[in-house]
Amino acid sequence: MGFKSKHRVPRLPAKLLRYLCKEALLEEIEGDLFEHYQILRQQHSKWKANVFYWFHVLHFLRPFALKKFGQNSSFNIMIKSYLISAWRNSIRHKSYSLINLLGLVIGITTCIFIAAYVKHEGGFDRHFTDSEKIFRVVLHSKFSNNEAFMAAAPAPMARGLKDNFPEVVETARVSGSAPQILSINGKSYKQDKILWADQSFFEIFQFTVLEGDPRHFLDEPNTVVIDQSTKEKFFGTGKALGKVIKLGGQTDLKITGVVEDLPDNIHFQSKVFITLLNKRDSKSKFWLGNNYTTYVKLNNPHAAKALNSKIASYMLEKQGPQFKQYMDINMEQALTNNEMILDYQLQPIERIHLYSKYDFGVESNGSIQTVKMFVLIGSFILLISCINFTNLSTARASIRTKEIGLRKVLGSRRTQLISQILFEAFLNSALAMTVAIGVFYLLLPQFNVLTGGSFIDPIFEVGGLWPYLILATFLITILAGAYPAYFFSSFGITKILKGKFRKGKSAVWLRNVFVTIQFSTSIFLIITSLLIFNQLKFLQEKDLGFDKESVLIINETQLLGNQIDLFKEEMLKNPYVQNVTFGRFIPSSGANSNLPYYSENQTTSSESVTLQNWPVDYDYASTFGIELIAGRFFSKNYPTDSAAVVMNQTALERFGYKEDPLGKKIKTDFGSKNEYTIIGVIKDFHLRSPIKSIQPQILVLDRNTQAVSLKFETSKSREVIEKAEGLWNKFSEEKPFEYSFLDQLFQTAFEAQSKTRTIFTLFAFLAISISCLGLFGLAAFISEQRKKEVGIRKVLGASNVQLFKITLESFTNVVIISACIAMPAAWLYIKGWLSDFAYQDEVRVYIFLIGGLGALIIAWVTAGYQSIKVAKTNPVESLRQE
Repeated sequence: MGFKSKHRVPRLPAKLLRYLCKEALLEEIEGDLFEHYQILRQQHSKWKANVFYWFHVLHFLRPFALKKFGQNSSFNIMIKSYLISAWRNSIRHKSYSLINLLGLVIGITTCIFIAAYVKHEGGFDRHFTDSEKIFRVVLHSKFSNNEAFMAAAPAPMARGLKDNFPEVVETARVSGSAPQILSINGKSYKQDKILWADQSFFEIFQFTVLEGDPRHFLDEPNTVVIDQSTKEKFFGTGKALGKVIKLGGQTDLKITGVVEDLPDNIHFQSKVFITLLNKRDSKSKFWLGNNYTTYVKLNNPHAAKALNSKIASYMLEKQGPQFKQYMDINMEQALTNNEMILDYQLQPIERIHLYSKYDFGVESNGSIQTVKMFVLIGSFILLISCINFTNLSTARASIRTKEIGLRKVLGSRRTQLISQILFEAFLNSALAMTVAIGVFYLLLPQFNVLTGGSFIDPIFEVGGLWPYLILATFLITILAGAYPAYFFSSFGITKILKGKFRKGKSAVWLRNVFVTIQFSTSIFLIITSLLIFNQLKFLQEKDLGFDKESVLIINETQLLGNQIDLFKEEMLKNPYVQNVTFGRFIPSSGANSNLPYYSENQTTSSESVTLQNWPVDYDYASTFGIELIAGRFFSKNYPTDSAAVVMNQTALERFGYKEDPLGKKIKTDFGSKNEYTIIGVIKDFHLRSPIKSIQPQILVLDRNTQAVSLKFETSKSREVIEKAEGLWNKFSEEKPFEYSFLDQLFQTAFEAQSKTRTIFTLFAFLAISISCLGLFGLAAFISEQRKKEVGIRKVLGASNVQLFKITLESFTNVVIISACIAMPAAWLYIKGWLSDFAYQDEVRVYIFLIGGLGALIIAWVTAGYQSIKVAKTNPVESLRQE
């Protein structure tokens, strides 16, 4: 194979290969690796190619390829000498060796957990065949004062893209679904994670098929594909192909395929796939409604950018006439004058999970900011562990000077001394890595519970972390051992043997720099942990605008049919039930129904306001405790309320109805009615969690129902549930009774943030613990070295308090400097983190002071213990050798 230019392979792994590999195999292996490296440099950046080269070198260093070193070879003698020396040093200073090892184990274990999490988050959707060629259609729209980012597209768009653009290989649409009731042989189950999909969905995304023909999974009406766990739940171990399940007690669906359970790193976690041929609007020619998640597979991933501009022209051609027909808007002119934005783009599926800002996706997404935060913490913790190792190693310099001097007298060169210290660092790193892996697997079940993950073997599975851990062992060896190796090997023979060796100011200065880095990191983590905790607590305690306590939600109430009114009447007879309402939408459900409205003074729809349009019944406001600011709510005494709306404060501001809004009209071009009268204004309330800002909203009267909400006496929840379940079983023909509490639903909205807070706090605690561990060992060594000085001071009359103050002065200065570095960094970081929240808690100054004082107290307690211990020592014992 020829290359335009020859790239030099990395020196260190190449030397390692030549040193350890058999001569008979070396030339062939080196040649193959060289050619492969040239290919890697064509495809990747230099650092990535170097990392891959390391992996391949380590992969070839297997027992059959290694040289056989003679039993009495100089190499064996040298290794044996290094091992004996390392063992004796460890035994001689057990406590400090243990501190070194423990610090590295904690740091490496934490980093393995973070690496497993980051690898999982970064691997979303990458295992699909040709994943780099698969894209999702997303929309950025802005109309009047309404801006939206949606992972949605019109129903006919998928077919249009495939028929009109040769670079498009295939398209498919899907639509998410609320949980549905599925019945098998008269037994009903509530099933979540349902997706309605085109047949072409299985041509874009390749699943492992257990039963059926994927070419014809969903190409007929009334067909369904299920995953393996759903099949086992419904049918046990038997075959499911060709069997029938009933959807919602009405529609028979034939099972045409069974697929293997999807891994958890896919952005759609679906277990049941129903054909879109059963959805009426799937055949719609309406180009203004964005109802479907649409996927596109291209013949070349690099064609996406050019295709985006073509899509803009194509959508203008299709949507323009309908904008003119339904909304009296010249779309081309509005786009040209920047009066509106309607920008459809292709988003790579590999970027959906971490980089998507688009609403209405099939599943909620992760956050690249969270991943970056954990990578930063992991780097900090590993750095702190290595700093501990370096500090403790250099602090032991005076103890090892005679050993180093003797080795030099016996002819050891500086390179040999460096290799000895690095070898000892490698032994510590390898031992710590081995123990850390064991601790990782021991704690993995708890980590899965904490993160909601399903990790099984992230280290040794195919594509696991083991190559990175091997590389990390060498990296830790260099980080932790490089400076001690340089430091020890620089000792002069004459001064060492005369006993005149002094460590010098440079070693003390560098050690202080290392301690400063440790405490800067610790203070940063203390401050940010407290601020993150306060922000999430602020959101959880924020006034939602309604009463979420003691509200029971009963789902799938459309199954009651005509019995719904009787169910409501019977529940109201219960003395513990205060109010009952039913409707399609409840707060926290995440449901959306956006429609454009414009005021009575506007003549065109170009000035419309997009509103959340929620159908409710007469008792909605009283059940949820929504505050009425002006006017009234819907009443059976007013038949005209069918053409009335109740508006929230945000919507009122958008329309500019600041004074006397009651009686004013709003209009829409959609729905059976196109003009509504404002009869009331309600206080803003959060439709979903308060993480996002309140949207403009109206309530309209409608008896359509999917859930019943009951306000009950707080202490009587068990009695109310029993009564509701009894009535349900009476009216619903043994359909499953599903209920939840509204406050719990809102709590789940904070689940991801709460987990992030817990993990962040845990890692911060570990970082601080490692810092304390290193400081404890360092203070012990310094105190040991100052024994004679302390003894002399005591003989001359110094008190224990004076000795304690002298010892702590240096650590106090270091912590103060660390606080000055960490506080601005924490401020900048938390301001960026808070920018993702619509409502932000005040950043309080005292939290920064707590971080600094907390670190100072930790330093005093850790170092003070050793100082007091030495100060209390009898000076006769300290000075006896003199």
